[in-house]
Amino acid sequence: MNAMLSKLGVLSIVAALVTGLSISVDAADKKRFKWTHTARQTVSETKSTPVPDHEFVQGVYVDTVKTKSPEFDVIESRIVNQDDTPNGDGRHRGVEILVFSNGDTAIDNYEGTHKVITKEGGAWELNYVGKYEFVGGTGRFKNIKGHGTYRGHVTPDALTEEDEAEVTY
Repeated sequence: MNAMLSKLGVLSIVAALVTGLSISVDAADKKRFKWTHTARQTVSETKSTPVPDHEFVQGVYVDTVKTKSPEFDVIESRIVNQDDTPNGDGRHRGVEILVFSNGDTAIDNYEGTHKVITKEGGAWELNYVGKYEFVGGTGRFKNIKGHGTYRGHVTPDALTEEDEAEVTY
């Protein structure tokens, strides 16, 4: 009986070590990257205001992207987006395809919140934040997994968005 308990104890320790080692390996495989959206081209956009002060927008956009990482060299973001904005405060969600310099892609689903600020004279700006989850891709990012956050600012003349992600691939 004591010999059997001793063997079970050794097996438990070995199992704990193996599990611990695999967790360490998984953690070591995660990589963190940052990039910036610097310009936006509107491919198509449809707006609807079914009641006063409540706007729905569905759009397709292409953003120019800059990164400092040769390993995560995003050059373009292709976005299909939906906004729901009652009284200036809203929610948005969509799908983004990140395109890399060699043509590989990474796909994420995102959602967040935004606030439209209208200034005197009709000028406006939009601030937004959100989170996303990677769901796949092509090439070296075929099996990408991970998540990230974004924060942006849009005016009629400019776009700036900062993204940060932790991924494995």
